[in-house]
Amino acid sequence: QQVTGDLRLNMPQITIDDPAAAAEDYDIVMQLEGALEDWTPEINSALEAQLAKQPVGKGPLAEIEFWRARSAALSTLCEQLNTPNARRMLEVLERVESQLLP
Repeated sequence: QQVTGDLRLNMPQITIDDPAAAAEDYDIVMQLEGALEDWTPEINSALEAQLAKQPVGKGPLAEIEFWRARSAALSTLCEQLNTPNARRMLEVLERVESQLLP
């Protein structure tokens, strides 16, 4: 996927109202771990792509555009990971001490 500020992480179609109850459901935990396994290479790829980029041109305007594009790409990822459902998903995986979490 190209990282242009519109990278979309695949969110499972699961609504988690109670992370404690969801942590007890094996099928939900497996779906969440599967989503996390999909996210990891996508996030790594996005970060690597941003780190490899260099400003195009010289001068302050090129530098400003470089940082604006980087901010857009990384902000998109942060916004997705900070949605209430994504945070609850991570809470469930923390409760079950998923091996996929650092």
